[in-house]
Amino acid sequence: MRYAALLRGINVGGKAKVAMPKLKAVFETLGCTDVITYINSGNVVFLDGRSSKELVPLIESAIAEEFRLAIRIVLRDSMAITKLCKEIPSSWTNDSVQRTDVLFLWEEIDDPAILQKITINP
Repeated sequence: MRYAALLRGINVGGKAKVAMPKLKAVFETLGCTDVITYINSGNVVFLDGRSSKELVPLIESAIAEEFRLAIRIVLRDSMAITKLCKEIPSSWTNDSVQRTDVLFLWEEIDDPAILQKITINP
């Protein structure tokens, strides 16, 4: 299965610095293959046969050990991302009038009710 691991809060404003080559090596050490990092964002795409429930604690522990940082990750497989992309309305755009963003939430808060807690900046 191809996964995208989204690391929260790294390399932002000089805090929680994580070098992408080291991050890639952490994933490879865990047995992940075809590991690719995306710019300095903390996004990692990789192949692995294990489930996300197995991978999340392994990745978070390995990151904590290597970088001494408590970083939470959101892990999505390629099927979930493809499904999400197909569900985004074509009217959602990024232009001078509108900006469209997608939130990837952890399972424990992935619920429509979370929208009531988000402050919207018109």
